[in-house]
Amino acid sequence: MKTKILDYCKKNKEIVGLSVALVFVLFFQFLNKSGSDTPPPADANNPQNIDILIPEGHTLIPIEVTNYETLDSLLGPYGVVDLFTNGPGLETANKKIASMVKILRAPKNPSHFAILVPSHLAQNILKYSGPFTASVRNPNSQKGIKFETAPSRKRSRISYN
Repeated sequence: MKTKILDYCKKNKEIVGLSVALVFVLFFQFLNKSGSDTPPPADANNPQNIDILIPEGHTLIPIEVTNYETLDSLLGPYGVVDLFTNGPGLETANKKIASMVKILRAPKNPSHFAILVPSHLAQNILKYSGPFTASVRNPNSQKGIKFETAPSRKRSRISYN
């Protein structure tokens, strides 16, 4: 068997040489692709720069979420939530400020979140300093973001007779 292989190699030196060269080229090409330092191109499944995926007319607002550990176990890379304030005062604590807000997990640090809102409504979130508590919603239950309005205070009158 060994002599047959050697006889074949002696008769077909060019074919054997080209085959060996092709194997080395493919081997080094494989090593170059697997050890490459260049990042893969950004796409919807592997976003390197999330800012290119923001729809026109919207803004992505990074927020601090107090229950991020719970969200880590419930949400994938994105979801729909209701936002509540977590202020120190009794008037602002646990006040619902928005419904059906799209929330995204930061691709480079999954315990950080940002919300996607129309640009003209961003001020409704930014007037609250945070941190926020998020409750997960069914994305199909309603469409569109709804911001809560401050309840009107009834004036009390004291009349003296």
